[in-house]
Amino acid sequence: MLLFGVGIGLLPHYPHFGILLANGIVVGFAQGSIDTASSVLVLEMWEKDSNPFLQAIHTNFALGSAISPLVCAPFLSAKTNESSLLLNSTNTTGAEPNEGIRIPFAIGAIISIAAAVLLFYHEMFAPYITPKRSFLRKQLLLELNTAPDAIKEEKEDSKKIIFYTYICVCLGCVLLCFYAGTELMILSFLSTFLINLYKCNPPLHIPKNQAAYMTSAFSTMFTIFRALSIIAATKLRTSTMLYLSFCDIFVAYGIMALYGTTSIYILWAAIAMLGAGSSCVYASIYAFIEKRIDITNQIGGLFMLSCCFLGALGAIIIGKKIEQTPLIFVYTNMGAICFVMILFLILHFTDVWKKSIINGSSIKKELNELVKRSFHFSKKSQTKQEF
Repeated sequence: MLLFGVGIGLLPHYPHFGILLANGIVVGFAQGSIDTASSVLVLEMWEKDSNPFLQAIHTNFALGSAISPLVCAPFLSAKTNESSLLLNSTNTTGAEPNEGIRIPFAIGAIISIAAAVLLFYHEMFAPYITPKRSFLRKQLLLELNTAPDAIKEEKEDSKKIIFYTYICVCLGCVLLCFYAGTELMILSFLSTFLINLYKCNPPLHIPKNQAAYMTSAFSTMFTIFRALSIIAATKLRTSTMLYLSFCDIFVAYGIMALYGTTSIYILWAAIAMLGAGSSCVYASIYAFIEKRIDITNQIGGLFMLSCCFLGALGAIIIGKKIEQTPLIFVYTNMGAICFVMILFLILHFTDVWKKSIINGSSIKKELNELVKRSFHFSKKSQTKQEF
């Protein structure tokens, strides 16, 4: 947070683009670290019951995204009179146009640095005790103190559980890669998609200000339903929330693909559905995987890295064609959501495989216990006969 605050505060003061770019890399690294560390910290503290708390922390992210433009707006609308414009154009003064742009960055820096100081104070006087967590902590440890053949079978079962853990991590990476990519593409290209829809249906001409309002409707529904998901997470299973959200998103894209070019009211409804359905997915995926494995800092960082790939690739693919073919935005995201749903089904059904391993191991354990008891019983009976 300290690094993020310092980087944000210095951002409008750099005179050269190269330095600005380097500072942006540092700020991006700090921002990703805050996102990863905050999610992992919540998962450490509440583990399998972490979904409501994850929804709460991501609700605050959404609130910050909604409030920050309102904070910046007064400083971005600073007016400059004709005389100052003339002076600036002739370089007769050292004044810079729109000095107010530095104030929002200073506000963000102060908030971030203050939060870092509070955390440091808390760590100094009431340090957080990190629980023992590891990549394989939640695997089933089959302790069978029996014959060598049983020990070999135990090792084979342990290998299967370890393989299951790796499968969970890989599926989680790919799942977050495709889902986070769709969210990033919505935030980046929804307005452009709406403005260029008239190329598919000339009478449906959406002006820029209306496209901005429709994009704002997505953000509003996203924030409202993310807040409601805190309550929903205490009542519903994480898997149920994810299935409902994926179905909602898929239906929203289907409506946009079939009827989005015919009616602006249908577009409004589909965008609202999209915001509502997308609200709880990201945090719920983390909570769902946490119930199966420990999401450590390393795994959280791997998940965060995975979230960036499709967003960057999608920006290249969609950015080049969206103005000529606006529906590519809908078709690409709809295809990505279909793939996400398939991946989630596979991830969910791996539980059946894990249960079969556990059940098989428990049966083996019971059989070995029976063998041991029968062996001891036969040994006692032999000694009695000898006497």
